[in-house]
Formats: sequence, structure tokens, C-alpha cells
Amino acid sequence: LHAYSIRWAIQNGLRTYDLGTGDFSYKYSFGSKERLVEGVRIDPTNSRRNRLDRRSLPSVMSSVRKLRQEGKLHLAERGCRQVLETEPSNLEARRLLNEVVAARHIEEQFASALQRHRGKQYLDARRIYLEVLAANPRHYGANYMLGVLCLQAGQYQAADTYLARATEINPKAAAAYNNRGHALRGLKRYDEALACYEKAIAVKPDFVQAMNNRGVTLRALGRIDEALTLKPDFAKALINRNQLRVPLPRDRLSIADDVDILE
Repeated sequence: LHAYSIRWAIQNGLRTYDLGTGDFSYKYSFGSKERLVEGVRIDPTNSRRNRLDRRSLPSVMSSVRKLRQEGKLHLAERGCRQVLETEPSNLEARRLLNEVVAARHIEEQFASALQRHRGKQYLDARRIYLEVLAANPRHYGANYMLGVLCLQAGQYQAADTYLARATEINPKAAAAYNNRGHALRGLKRYDEALACYEKAIAVKPDFVQAMNNRGVTLRALGRIDEALTLKPDFAKALINRNQLRVPLPRDRLSIADDVDILE
């Protein structure tokens, strides 16, 4: 009956079957492969005052390090605290706990700044972004959003500084390249702005706003024919090309749709 059930599962598209703790000789009859599954439970359910077994600490610390790298700060913090309950002298757990607590505080600050920014409380948002950067100068989100805030205020030099740093921290941030292009246009550095729009498109080939902005910038440089020429991977820019055929203000950019994108 068990073998029949396994065969039925295979016929119906099931790829994984848990045999539990059974060691049945016929389990190999269907060409199955072994898969070792390991798990770590940080929260024990025993009577040792919820403390971890000392023998599990190396494994738990390995999991904590991974959680820290993945940005799962609340779980990493819980793991550190439980290790320290069992072994208060564990220096690595103490160091990681301090790092995680500081990182969680920074992320809470950033979330607060972002909420104020979207609520148009610009002065408060700017103040908190700067506090985040004082604690972590390479915080991508704070650099990016402070650059956006400066761009919205027409402070192009400051916007360029923060957005350039954001693209250096995260070279795959298409929106940061696009918005830096806006800042450089504001500074009349059109060639550099064009390079930013092209980087944005290279990272995100379907970035329609960046395609439009590229065309507008080419026109500002007097390269009208090039602005009207579609490259093979710019198929979605057809509408933008048609818009470029009619007189438009020289500074018309696609900014409203992407100025508030956080990647």
C-alpha cells in the first residue's frame, strides 16, 4: 500500500515525498534520491528555563550570522540574546548583539524619515536622514531618499552628491541613476546626465521614464536625430519618441513617476 501511494504521487506530479523516520528498503525502487534536511530551533520547549543546550551554541551562532547577513535583524537579536543567556561570556554573541541593536535602531529611524518624507514633512525627514547617515554613511536608502528630497527642493548640487553615493553603494539602482540624471540636468551638465540615463536603462531595459529623459537630454544637446532614433532594446520608447516630435518645454522630464522609488 505504501509503495502504491508513492507510485500514485509520482504519477500525479509530486516531486518530494517525506518518508519520515522509516527506513524502507523499497524506497529506492522508484529512482528516488536522498535529501538531508537540517533544522535549527532557537526557541526550546523544555524545562531548562528556556535556555539553549551549550552543545548547540556553535550551530546557533552560525544561524545568527546568516540571519544578520540576510537583514533579519529581529531574529538575529533573539538568537544572540538566547546564546548569552546560556553563555554570558560569549564575546561574538555580545558583539553581534550590539551590531544588530544599532542596525535595528537605524532602520527604525529610516522608516520614520521615509514616512515623514511621504507625508511632506520635509524638514523632519531631512533631519532624520542626516541622523541615519551620521550613524551609517553608507546607508543606501538614506543617501537615495535624501538625494530625492534635495532634488524635489531644487538643490541640485546636494542631490547629485547623495545620489552619486547611492549609485556607488548600489550599482544596480536604476532609479538612483535616473534621478541623478535629473540633478545633473539641473546643473546643466547634460553629457553626464545622459550617461546616467543610459546607465539606468542598462540596469533596467524597460525603464520607460529613463528612456524619455534620455531623449529629452539628447534634444537639449542638439542631437535631435539621435533622440528620435530607437535602439533595438528601446521598443517601449515609441510613445516617448512621438512626444519628442512636437515642441515641448526644454526641461520636461519624467520625474513625477519615479522620484519616489526606493530600490
